[in-house]
Amino acid sequence: METKPLHASQQTTDRIDRGIIITLSVQLNYELEKEIMGFGEGMVVLSPERLRNRIQGKINKAAKLYV
Repeated sequence: METKPLHASQQTTDRIDRGIIITLSVQLNYELEKEIMGFGEGMVVLSPERLRNRIQGKINKAAKLYV
């Protein structure tokens, strides 16, 4: 994430045991969701809640295909 930012606005705001916390100043859109989903379990959306819910919904729908 730090060597290949998702967007020019990306900033690392914290470093934790499990990785880094970044912030982005972007419009929510399909391309952003697709990029986030491409990281699989390697990325967690903390906020905004709307994006977090959209990603969670997509993950839940995909998981149901493998039951």
